[in-house]
Amino acid sequence: MTTIHIILWSRPNTDNTHTVKLRFTTNRKSRYKSLNIHINKHHWNDLKKEIRTSHPNHVTLNWHIQKAFLEAKLSVLESQNTSHISLETNAPTSSFFDFADMLTQQLFVAKKYSSYKRNKALIGKLRKYRKGSDLLFSDITTTFLHAYDTYLKTTLGNRINTRHNNLKLIRSIFRKAIAEGLVSQHDNPFFSFKLKREKVAKTKLSEAHMIAISSLDLKPYSSLWNSRNYFCFQYFACGMRIGDLIRLQYKHIDQNRITYTMQKTKQLMSLKIVPQAQAILNHYWNPNALPDNYVFPILDPKFNYSDEMFLSTKVSGKVAIINADLKIIAAKVGINQRISTHTARHTFANVSRIKGVSIYDISKALNHSSIATTEGYLASMDQDSLDASLDIVFS
Repeated sequence: MTTIHIILWSRPNTDNTHTVKLRFTTNRKSRYKSLNIHINKHHWNDLKKEIRTSHPNHVTLNWHIQKAFLEAKLSVLESQNTSHISLETNAPTSSFFDFADMLTQQLFVAKKYSSYKRNKALIGKLRKYRKGSDLLFSDITTTFLHAYDTYLKTTLGNRINTRHNNLKLIRSIFRKAIAEGLVSQHDNPFFSFKLKREKVAKTKLSEAHMIAISSLDLKPYSSLWNSRNYFCFQYFACGMRIGDLIRLQYKHIDQNRITYTMQKTKQLMSLKIVPQAQAILNHYWNPNALPDNYVFPILDPKFNYSDEMFLSTKVSGKVAIINADLKIIAAKVGINQRISTHTARHTFANVSRIKGVSIYDISKALNHSSIATTEGYLASMDQDSLDASLDIVFS
């Protein structure tokens, strides 16, 4: 069994910095690998095993550290030809955390970084609940699940759908462990523990709302002005996801069409640039740009974004800023709903439905995998249609 830890080398370099290394321990014998990252000791958080925010390049360096750490764990996993790598010493089939870590690492290798970060956060939540103790599959009973659900509700204040997502991940990992033969189907606590969730109507705006937002008088090239433009461009580009808009490059645009691979589904998308979208593009268009340059000035050009995981992290940070701006914009035009970048996608689908666009064409525009997905997508938006039907029946 090989364990891996991130450490800051205690011996200083000649310039008084310290080197971040990986420590590999097998049968109580250790070896070390330098990550070629050298920092002053006061920048190191030994509890979290990461570089503090006081370091100007902490984001980039921490991602390089985590990437090296995960790649090392996967390399050891392959060489040992076993089902897990542990930071503890439990038997291969007993530790839920070990198996969950392995599945999370597989997401990293598959470059599914959003899922990787989500799973890592949810498992981290569960680890905090365990207060440093390991979690064995045999510990996960209906009693444990009820207790964890109560903790999420009362201690963390999580609402029912957030608790559902946390418990759903545990269920998914448990089922995969059963499929791998690590746990017996007979021991599955989810036969009697049922997950609960609430139906939530998708937030969408009306066409009038979109006109009000697009007409709002804002200072040109200010943060609010840019965020408004990004939101409207999403709407005019068939509900383009914000991650795809941020990643949009000049090579994806040819005359009056945008052709790109959707980040979430990896499906090719081709759409016509309508005049409203072109008007927004005109504000940012640089005729001297290179094919790989980003169209919208969202990502800081001083960084190298060849590492998709690093890019994904930067995108998430930018989305948070845009969403904060959209909250202000909504208030300025009298919208009481809480909107986000994804509201543009919901709004495109809803306005298309109201204007009589066929569900087939809406499905194609959203690049859904099936009509059934689009039907489910539109179902929570159909209250106005139901209200109109009642008016016809009882008028």
